[in-house]
Amino acid sequence: MKYPRVYLKSAKDKVVHGKHHWIFSGAVMNAPKNLKKGEIVKVYDSSSRFLGYGFYHPQNTIQIRMISFDNGDPLYTIKQNLRNSFRLRMSFFDDSQTNCFRLVNSEGDGLSGLTIDKYDDCLVWQISSAGFDLLRKELLDIILDVSRELKWKIRSIYDRSPRNARKAEGLNDSSGLVWGEEDLQEVLVIENGIKFLVDVVNGQKTGLFLDMREMRILLSEISKGKKVLNCFGYNGGFSLGAAMNNAYTTTVDISKDAIESAKYNFRLNNLDVSKHRFECADVFDFLQCENLSNYDVVIIDPPAFAKKKEDVYNAKRAYEKLNKLVFSKVKSGTIVLTCSCSFHINQDEFMSIIKRAGIQTRRKIRILSKHRMSFDHVLNLYHIENDYLKSFLLWVE
Repeated sequence: MKYPRVYLKSAKDKVVHGKHHWIFSGAVMNAPKNLKKGEIVKVYDSSSRFLGYGFYHPQNTIQIRMISFDNGDPLYTIKQNLRNSFRLRMSFFDDSQTNCFRLVNSEGDGLSGLTIDKYDDCLVWQISSAGFDLLRKELLDIILDVSRELKWKIRSIYDRSPRNARKAEGLNDSSGLVWGEEDLQEVLVIENGIKFLVDVVNGQKTGLFLDMREMRILLSEISKGKKVLNCFGYNGGFSLGAAMNNAYTTTVDISKDAIESAKYNFRLNNLDVSKHRFECADVFDFLQCENLSNYDVVIIDPPAFAKKKEDVYNAKRAYEKLNKLVFSKVKSGTIVLTCSCSFHINQDEFMSIIKRAGIQTRRKIRILSKHRMSFDHVLNLYHIENDYLKSFLLWVE
């Protein structure tokens, strides 16, 4: 198939030689007019040397998302990258113990603008690039082909592509059944032997915060027999792991539905909800009133406070306020897990926020561990911008 050609400015091809997937608008020298958003193009340097294939977007700051860095058929490359990403997860996960994980992690798997999560035999995709949006039919065919090759049973595929992730590409939100059984909404999954009922249609993210799996394991291990406070608890992930290890847990979330979901998941795992505490409340208000000296472990895992660059100033203030509130009220020897999933606040900035909170509350604080990345949330060595998640496990004295 013949694809349009796009040429880069002199000396602007270094990013492509470095196998980075994004080419910004300032690097593009010449492109045909009237190209569609997301159209596949051949990318050349200013000396007409071929560099690879990419999805072109005439209006976005990220003007080209590279598909490949060779002369192979770009659709075949997409299929091969999907096949490789599926096989990678198969090598690390046993469905009898963990049957929910990320199958495709965008640039981490060489598929810029595409994530796919697996919940047992249900897949949920999120498309944030115009290129994959144009290739929906082809993408579905590839997924089904690869699944058949690997003998994976798929019952349904859902679309959970929110507008905030698609806005820069000029795309509206997209959701609904893509393929398979229409009545499948809630899926029973297992994570490290713990059962969850996941709402793949209406739940947060794609249904479960899969990127915190390793931190849930870590917290379970250190919470044995302890009193644990789980702030922003959602469907009880951290609480469940701790409770399964004989901890007494308090789960706090502002959403009544989340609290009810957490209780349901406790019952699924034969845990007595009457022996644990569940509070539907604003976390800031709860922390103001609660006696935190009663807890041995406190988990602070809020939703993203900075979803766009304009939010960063207020987000930093919110993170500082939250950590100061906890540091000022916990007893000496408390373990605190503090997290940020805000893409626009990097690890050094988050560390500075924690430092300020510690200094202002006059606490001695040591780092026990940093974030443990899950193997399904792979990062591309040549494109590490996807490393958005920050966690610090702290010993507060």
